[in-house]
Amino acid sequence: FLIAKYENLIERCVQLVADVPMRVCEEVCRVYKEFSAKLVTPAEDPESVKDVRDHADTIPLTVNQQKVVLDEAYPYLDALEAMRRPLDDALGKLLAAAQFFPRQLEDSNAVVETQNAELMLKFQEDQAAEQDDFWSAAKNLETTVSELGGFTDMDECAGNAGRVEELQKELKE
Repeated sequence: FLIAKYENLIERCVQLVADVPMRVCEEVCRVYKEFSAKLVTPAEDPESVKDVRDHADTIPLTVNQQKVVLDEAYPYLDALEAMRRPLDDALGKLLAAAQFFPRQLEDSNAVVETQNAELMLKFQEDQAAEQDDFWSAAKNLETTVSELGGFTDMDECAGNAGRVEELQKELKE
């Protein structure tokens, strides 16, 4: 009876020791997942590309902060090893995920940066095309407005009024 209680007490102590690195690893993984989700959010415009790049610039800081947090788990893991207790699968997977996340962030960032560079080129090309269209329309309007200076003959007033109404519609567009 006492031996069973003693073994039960030992198991509880071991579980308490194992709970700390489990919570630490869960927290580190949660922070990394949130960070990664924001990092891989698709950019829709140049401002969101800049936001993603600014977020990516904080990768080294986030990784260092999470390494410090993860370091809190190692003494408990060492204690489990000293007690010759193997890590259970859940803790082992969480620990591996927490240790591997910095590499995954770097890989994700490389992919996202390539995508964002392509998006920025597309945005620049679209903007250049829109500017070309704008300047072309402005030139056409300038030509049309300069034609208005030639509408001085009162005999053609009715025809000119129709043309002026067309020009007014074009300007509104």
